[in-house]
Amino acid sequence: MKVKSILLAITTLLLFSCSSSIEESEVPKSVMESFTDNYSDTMEVSWRKEGDAFMAEFTQEDKKISVTLNDEGEWVKGKTSDEQDDEDVETILHTLPIN
Repeated sequence: MKVKSILLAITTLLLFSCSSSIEESEVPKSVMESFTDNYSDTMEVSWRKEGDAFMAEFTQEDKKISVTLNDEGEWVKGKTSDEQDDEDVETILHTLPIN
């Protein structure tokens, strides 16, 4: 368990060092529309830019979730705080209640 926590901390540190926080106003319209279409009840979202992709970090159903979308608003990858793989995350995210 400690090894998992340490690996998560290192991964998070590396991820944040390779990306930069951005304001919601800097997120392209196509990305924002795609995100709000799928997660309209999400109130507090932190946005980051990773190369050409945009990452939204938020909490929903008591799970910390990270979703990465390309500049056209298409799903790239995702993860939850309990380290599910992308396929499981996509299933979880798409079964959460969406307004």
